[in-house]
Formats: sequence, structure tokens, C-alpha cells
Amino acid sequence: MLSTDRLTFLTGVGAIVGTIAAGQCSTNARFNDVNARIGEIRTDLRGIDAWIRDHVTGHPTNAGGTNAVTQLAYGVVSGGAGAPGSALPRDPTDDRRDSDETPEQLRAAADRGDAAAQTGLGAMYFFGRGVPRDDREALRLFRLAAEQNNAPGQNNLGVMYRDGRGVPQDYREAVELFRLAAEHGHVDAQNNLGAMYAGGWGVPQDYGEAIKWFRLAAEQGDAGGQNNLGIMYADGLGVPQDYDEALMWFRRAAEQGHADAQNNLGIMCRDGRGLPQDYVCAHKWLNLAGAQGREDARQRRDALAGEMTAEQIVAAQAAARAAFR
Repeated sequence: MLSTDRLTFLTGVGAIVGTIAAGQCSTNARFNDVNARIGEIRTDLRGIDAWIRDHVTGHPTNAGGTNAVTQLAYGVVSGGAGAPGSALPRDPTDDRRDSDETPEQLRAAADRGDAAAQTGLGAMYFFGRGVPRDDREALRLFRLAAEQNNAPGQNNLGVMYRDGRGVPQDYREAVELFRLAAEHGHVDAQNNLGAMYAGGWGVPQDYGEAIKWFRLAAEQGDAGGQNNLGIMYADGLGVPQDYDEALMWFRRAAEQGHADAQNNLGIMCRDGRGLPQDYVCAHKWLNLAGAQGREDARQRRDALAGEMTAEQIVAAQAAARAAFR
């Protein structure tokens, strides 16, 4: 049986709450228990999140960061059989990420029908950046952009429907909006759509479709998609289990600074999955993930340090410092 540590499953614009076997019983039994419980409460994302934190293994909410659910990044995928579950949003795509335009400037452009400005201003209202947080105004602006076939607007409107922000929760509507944006190559929407298929939200659960969309995002260089694809291979979800392939995708995402992928890569190095067991490698990646707020990664790093020599720890720390120079 594989280690009960979890591999974190973060989607593109949606972080998957992947549930996995992590417990004191057999992998399959835990898998069935989690799936059954999710089935009972899948109409309530908050309830699912709370249950996962209480019963699977507690996971931190990473606040702020890489256009990622403000890293509302959760993902729980443990080293055994995996059961990806609910998706939570990343930051809605701004479509003007490199712009220093003020809310007033964006509002003027949005009022003229500029879809990118509508999306950008909607993102400001979604998170309360420069303006008071206002879900209804964010919804209105995202809808205006989506009606112009603006892919970021479609994706963001999908996030609103998926999470019931400013509108009754509607997974089917979210799926259709994600699909529209994903088919235009929008990586966040591809990740979100993959998450919906992986968890069976608004569509029948279909790991093959999930892999398809995660791969499209991953091949565009998206770290969230790469991490998710790695998890599918690590846990054999819709594909034969393949640690070599999982390592490749985790490494690509980890080297972009993706905390969940760093955590996952650390676990793989520590347990010798797809490569010889390497505590220096494991400590390095767990250290980097921990530095980004992954408390569980810090705990793994500290536990691992107790099994390492002083020389190994020094080497791991030096490797972590050098990682992103």
C-alpha cells in the first residue's frame, strides 16, 4: 500500500478537492467511504470542504497567489487511489493582468462595451481589489463579457455559477460556460472543465475527459494543469498508473513555483516513486512548498529531517535556495 500522504490536486481556475485514500484502513475502503460521503453532500461545497478537512486529513487554504483561486487552492490527493472531488475557483482571469488601469479607467472602457475591461473590472469586484467586493456587479460584468464570446468572461461566469456567488449554484451551467472558454484554448477554463469531469460535477464523472482537458492546459505550460495531469498518472485515474509520467509533470509545475506540485514532487522523492528514494530532493521540494504556505509540506519536511544527516539537510537547504535563482 502506498504512503497515506496526499498529493495535492490543484486545477486550473479551479482547484480540485481531490479526495483520496488517506487513513487507517485499506485504500479501497477509504476511497469508497470518501466517495459515499461526497455523494451525500455534493450539493454543498462548503459542507464538503469542511468534511474533508475534518475526516480526510485537514488541508490548508492557501490565500493569495498565482492567479489561483487566490489560490483557493485545495486539493487533496493522497498517495493511494484517488477520487477527485469538488472544484474551487482561482482568481477569475483578468484579461488585463499586466495593466495598471484604475477601476475608473476600466469602468469607462467597460461602459463602451470593451469585453476585456468588463472582465478585468469584474475580477476587481469579485475580490474587492480597488473597489468594494460585490458579487452581483462581478456577475453582471462577467456576463456582459461572456455574451461577447470573451473566453475569460465565460470562464469567470462559470466560476460564479459553480460556486453560487451572486447566483444560485448551477454546475451544469458552469460546465457549459467552462466548455465555451476551454474550446477557445483558455487554460483556466480547461483546468476547470477537467475538474468538473474528474469530480462528476454537472456531468457524469469521466476521468478520460478530465485528462483530455488537463493535458490541453498542461501542454500550454500551465502549472495547474501539469500538476493535475501528474496526479492522474500518479494515482492511475483514467490512465495506467505511471510514476515516470507523473514525475515529469510534477517537476514541470514545481519548477514554475507551483506549491502543490512542489509538495507532490517532494512526496515522490521521499517515497521513491518513479525514482530512487532521495531525502535531499524530498526535503528541498517540501521546503519550497512550505515556504509558500503549505503547512502540511513543512510538517513532512520536519519529520523527514529527523531521518537525515546534518550533511544531507545542509545540501537540501542549499538546493532549495538555488532552485529559483
